[in-house]
Amino acid sequence: MTGLSTVVFVGTAFNLALPLFILIKGNKKRINLVFFGLGMSVALWTLCHGFALRTESNEQALLWTRRIMFGAILLPPFFSWFVKLIEKEDYKVSLPVFLTHLVITGYFLLNVFSHQMISGAHWENWGISWRGGYIFNIYSIYYLGFMGYGIYLLAKRCRHTTGLTRTQALYVLMGASLSAGFGMLVNIALPMFNVVELNKYGPLGTLALIGFWSYAIFRYRLMDVNLVFRYTFIYGLFVATVAAPMLFIVWWSNSLLVASILILVALGIAPTLMSKWKGSFTHIVDKLVWFQGKYESLKNVGYYERVIVGSVSPRHWYINMVDSVNRLIETESVVGYMFDEELDAYLPQAWAGMDRGAAIRAMRGEKKDLLKFMNEQNGIVFRDALIHELPLDRARQIDSMMEVLGAYLCVPFSNGEKIVGFITVGKKLKKGISFFKQSEVHFSSIRDLLDLPITKDKNKIRAIDQLTGRLDSEKIPDRVSDHEIIDALNSLVDEKELLNALDLNSLNLRSEGIQLLKMHRERRGLSRKQRRVLQTAVLRSLFKDEIGPGPEDLFHAEDIDALTLLFSAGQETLMVMMTAVSQQKKSAEWAHDLRQPFDKGSFTLMDDLIEGKLGIVSDEQKRALFAMKQDSGFVRRKLEALINPQTDSLRIVSCDVRTVLEMFINKIEPVCGHHGLRLISDLPDPGIKIRCDPEIFSFRVLGNVADNAMRHTPRGGTIQIGYQNDGSALTVLFKNVGGEPIATENLKKIFDRGTQIHGDGTIGISGLGLFNVAHAMGAMGGKVWATSSQEEGTTFYMQFPLTNEKP
Repeated sequence: MTGLSTVVFVGTAFNLALPLFILIKGNKKRINLVFFGLGMSVALWTLCHGFALRTESNEQALLWTRRIMFGAILLPPFFSWFVKLIEKEDYKVSLPVFLTHLVITGYFLLNVFSHQMISGAHWENWGISWRGGYIFNIYSIYYLGFMGYGIYLLAKRCRHTTGLTRTQALYVLMGASLSAGFGMLVNIALPMFNVVELNKYGPLGTLALIGFWSYAIFRYRLMDVNLVFRYTFIYGLFVATVAAPMLFIVWWSNSLLVASILILVALGIAPTLMSKWKGSFTHIVDKLVWFQGKYESLKNVGYYERVIVGSVSPRHWYINMVDSVNRLIETESVVGYMFDEELDAYLPQAWAGMDRGAAIRAMRGEKKDLLKFMNEQNGIVFRDALIHELPLDRARQIDSMMEVLGAYLCVPFSNGEKIVGFITVGKKLKKGISFFKQSEVHFSSIRDLLDLPITKDKNKIRAIDQLTGRLDSEKIPDRVSDHEIIDALNSLVDEKELLNALDLNSLNLRSEGIQLLKMHRERRGLSRKQRRVLQTAVLRSLFKDEIGPGPEDLFHAEDIDALTLLFSAGQETLMVMMTAVSQQKKSAEWAHDLRQPFDKGSFTLMDDLIEGKLGIVSDEQKRALFAMKQDSGFVRRKLEALINPQTDSLRIVSCDVRTVLEMFINKIEPVCGHHGLRLISDLPDPGIKIRCDPEIFSFRVLGNVADNAMRHTPRGGTIQIGYQNDGSALTVLFKNVGGEPIATENLKKIFDRGTQIHGDGTIGISGLGLFNVAHAMGAMGGKVWATSSQEEGTTFYMQFPLTNEKP
């Protein structure tokens, strides 16, 4: 009996732990609260049954048999409520029904220790023999009625629903049928006829009950079974690490006092240890083959938040947002729409997995109802949840609109009055797809490519050539069978050298593909399965119109948490930029007036002075006038940008870095002389190219760094401009010697918005210069950092990747 009772105790922990995990990690909706109550009832039933199996006296057998009835009595009302919530999520128990449940349950609970409920019990070598009274017979009818009615409702729901809802109801039905059927047979029906030998196996049926129901909840309530097992491994590893040394001490000391003290210590320090060690345990568990790569991208959500906050324009924001979602979660498509006031329409600004033409066509027609619903929700709109949130006719209408958009999720961004833009996220794809199936391939499109490759994509042409080489050339394209095309595609998935033959930089890969591609480029060994997954992702990227997206998966809790963080960060940033754009338009009028002196007089007079038409000008004066003209030109162009905001976007091109630096040095050399500073320069050879906006790099980046250096270098100090070239990136060095160093703890703060360095090296809160430097460098694909010491001075490093493009 000990072995059976152990199984029952394990089942009890399972029945309690999974509902508790759903309640803590999932959402707090009533269906999860009721499911937790259901799990508690079943756990109480099985726990008492486990103790009953360990008794060896008639008195104990009777006591534990009566205690078993506590869980059995609570089960029917929780079950009926749970089934109703599955059918209708906003179901509320009416007061008469609630009072009826309360009275009936209370009546049974008050009589649980009476002879009318359990009249007697005897311990036998095979288990416990017990007899029920007349109240137990009434309870049996009550139990059979509620369980039977619940199973009937579940079966009815399975017949009248489709898709995900039907799958969820089917799992609950399977669990309820197996558990109720088995439990009623061995615990109720047979004992009524004095057949009690099978009573000891009753609790085993509840394992199927909670097992199937838990799985259904995971799948339906945004949970993931893999995620559950992942957390189980993480917490299990933590418990084993903490418990192992304590168990050894208890075994060595053989003292109840030591065991009690250790348990109290473990409970006290467990939260602190878990917060410190969880990252390490998670890293270890994610290395296991079952979880490898599945949740890796979600750890980067903080990085993508910073990328989105660093956007320089609304369009740049949309590009960053779509790219971040694309890299975080494997989905069919991600599209960002922005409202265009002139056209009075929402137009796609960035997209992945869908071309712009398809995105524009999807937004045609009447979409006001969808936009109105998104505005009402003011949060993530789930397509699967529509049926629970709207009347049936409206739910179908909104669902149809989202289907046209290819959207499983819609996320609106509002300025408080209307939706200024929104993001659509397609269905989530299963990770680890490593082979193609016949249902995923559009064979007519493949045959068209084999017959006449209508493409300029070199990667696609190379893949088509390899695909053709695996087919009988005499059969192409007319007589090649669907089965042969599938075989040829799957042989390409197994082709080890194909990855090295393609230009991987031009592929539009998603989260898992990007992660595996990074490992491949770093020459970290990919397993055969990982190579297949990467190869499949590459082929899907190349043949996106010929190969379908593959099986879909459900968004789980961590996906939604990551997207919520991302969209929350994006909302505030977008509103700030939209406000800035609005202010730009309002300031266009006075900017037009300020531009007039440059157009009407200043530039003409400067040209006349430089050319000597107004008298002899020395070379030094010419250089100063030329620098003044450059600065005036920059101011004029910025005023022009206020008048025409669309002209103020980055113009990133390939440029010779020496040319940019020489022009900048010619401009600031007279200014350094005026401040009593010595300028030393060491410039790279001609022909070394970087991609940047030359004007932004010169005026916003180098100009702000130079201004900062000159303000903090006393007369007689030195300013040095140099470079470092490591073959893949070029770093421009700007160093000033003679001023006060920046404290080490302030070096990371100097690039924050509103941070200013005082003369004594302390930090103030009024400057924007270095923030603009970091902002501009990030927008141009570069990075900036600084070092500072008393001996070496302060050095700013501005790094760009090298490029081979012609300027």
